[in-house]
Amino acid sequence: MKIAESVIKTVESGIEPLVMTFLPVRGCTDDKAVAYRSKITVNSLDLGSLEEDLYSEVSDTSETGIRLAEWGIVKAAEQIHRFHDAEKKFLFVSVHCPAAFAELPDRYKRIKEIFEKAGMKIPKGLCLEFSDKLLSSKSQYTLQAVKEIRLCGIGIIIRLSASMKSPIMRLSEINSDYVILDPQTTALTSDRGKPNLIPSLIGYLRSMGTEVIAQGAPDSEQLRTLGRLGVIGISKSEREMSADQILLLQEESEEWL
Repeated sequence: MKIAESVIKTVESGIEPLVMTFLPVRGCTDDKAVAYRSKITVNSLDLGSLEEDLYSEVSDTSETGIRLAEWGIVKAAEQIHRFHDAEKKFLFVSVHCPAAFAELPDRYKRIKEIFEKAGMKIPKGLCLEFSDKLLSSKSQYTLQAVKEIRLCGIGIIIRLSASMKSPIMRLSEINSDYVILDPQTTALTSDRGKPNLIPSLIGYLRSMGTEVIAQGAPDSEQLRTLGRLGVIGISKSEREMSADQILLLQEESEEWL
């Protein structure tokens, strides 16, 4: 069965082919959501529901990954505008983006075209989240593409992996707004054998003007340490929420004010 036929059948069945949900980034001290990382689930009658972790390794190296990212950029922007209209406060909403997106020329022009076609303005707080493969990119366009993305008013997030195989020094060239530490690195916060590792790493990142987010499930002692070191929030493994659920939670909390 061709992909187009599969999509048509999925739509006709009443199933949304693409669904965006959001994972909160919670503050180190009060556990309140300070930002949101979006995730796209691909649904089909043939394959069922595919989470980002299952398809991104394959799609990120193809044109499909770029098209998914462009869909995600528009969808996230729509929800950000809703959040702004509801006066919801947050630092950012991120969209997973393959390194291939930043390895093409004329990113400024392409992003402007995407939003012109969608008939909306680029909202404040939109970020593109790349894996650290972006730091290893050999494309001649990468650094210019990153500059053009930022020129559009869109932030850059780099998600570091535990392997640290990518040249972390290149972060100074990418000039990302945020860096996300992986769970294995976060777990080293209380490692008594390497007491200076996390403070040094976070200090290095923040010295470049980059804000730091940790992933994982740190205990109370680790949370205090991370907060003291200037980490702005924790991205935990928890149930993702729809935009409607996020806005409903805000309405419910406002009723208690």
